Amino acid sequence: MRIAGEILSQFQNFIKSHPEDKEIAIVSHSLGTIVLWDLLFAKDLPEDDPAHEFREFFNSNKFALKLCGIVTMGSPLLFMRLRQNIDFSYVDDFVETSNKNLIWLNIIHASDLIAYPLGNAIEHDKSDNYFLFTDQFLWMHANGAESGALRFGQAHAGMALAMADAHGGYWSNDVVADLMASLVIGDLKTLTTKRVHTGWRSYSEDTHS
Repeated sequence: MRIAGEILSQFQNFIKSHPEDKEIAIVSHSLGTIVLWDLLFAKDLPEDDPAHEFREFFNSNKFALKLCGIVTMGSPLLFMRLRQNIDFSYVDDFVETSNKNLIWLNIIHASDLIAYPLGNAIEHDKSDNYFLFTDQFLWMHANGAESGALRFGQAHAGMALAMADAHGGYWSNDVVADLMASLVIGDLKTLTTKRVHTGWRSYSEDTHS
């Protein structure tokens, strides 16, 4: 709850400093995606939980803010779904209350053992098409050590050498930046057709090569 309170305080300061910004995109990473889930979507929270006040920014006429998109990177949400009350239909409830559309972009690096795709679970849970969800995969080596290990057939060593850089490298990845830009400008064609990105070429679901 202390973390949620700090995020709420920082967001309040942002809104005061940038009153002209009415469309908001929130980017989260790793365990931060769990925090974001609690802030926006979790049910049965204590009355004094800062999440209630945080959601008012998007679900009341007082602020007139639109949550246009969220980005999750290296997210263990699917893993945590087995251990916590994570029901992705709660996103439907949030968007229906806010009467606005939402784009959710989930990015997974192939060498990131913490990251999970969420598309199938979300399709299973959600009750309507209130929001657009897309998994996007980064299929590239995380570092030179991984590349070298794989070149010599050392798959397990490559996995170990890549893990930390893959999980922490989203912030400096050019493909991630391009995908975020597509979300911000509302480029739905890119978000719904590009699936696997090598850094120099993107393979769509219909590509068999």
